[in-house]
Amino acid sequence: PLSKELPCYWVPMSLDWTPEAEEFALAQVGEPYSQLEAVLEFFDRGHKDNLDLWQCAKFVKAVLHELMPIILPGRATPSAVVLDLQRLGHAVMFVEADDDE
Repeated sequence: PLSKELPCYWVPMSLDWTPEAEEFALAQVGEPYSQLEAVLEFFDRGHKDNLDLWQCAKFVKAVLHELMPIILPGRATPSAVVLDLQRLGHAVMFVEADDDE
């Protein structure tokens, strides 16, 4: 659970999770993670249309595309995805662990 990875940043979006998005997201579970693809994307040299080369930000963009009728224009890096979402009017929240835990 994300609660074990705090602190983190969260972008609340109030999207309706659809069965199609869930099916798409879960179909990627177990696919290999491409560290090379993540590095290439940092330099804007990633394989944007190759869904056999996954990395975290590319996965997030693909799932969001299943839920939203737009394509985020920035690179598939964590900071670029967050910036694209901010440009769409979404706030970024910083989440910390509860001191009582």
